[in-house]
Amino acid sequence: YCICKVLVQSSPVLHVLENAVRPLGPSVPGNPTLQVPHDFSQIMGEQLPKSLYYLMLNGIISYKLPQALAKGEWMDKSQPLVDTKEFRDLVTDLADYRERALGLIARHMHA
Repeated sequence: YCICKVLVQSSPVLHVLENAVRPLGPSVPGNPTLQVPHDFSQIMGEQLPKSLYYLMLNGIISYKLPQALAKGEWMDKSQPLVDTKEFRDLVTDLADYRERALGLIARHMHA
């Protein structure tokens, strides 16, 4: 329950006037101070460079790529109904493409 509450109340949002990505806003109405849990980065991952948020907002890259870098794992919730050789081959190929994409993003994050 607590993780769900934090995700709803502190979701990362682009604040256009300040040109910044930060949590949604105060979790207590009428209280101007932003109340974000101290372990927020364990739930959401570390904050990424602004250039990645720009690419995601414009639909150039999927949110799953930076999410995998921030969390340190690839979250794939869909599972097939039938396990076949073709599907296993697809998963293997997909893992190669994901590794390349993550490598390209990671290389530019440190440049």
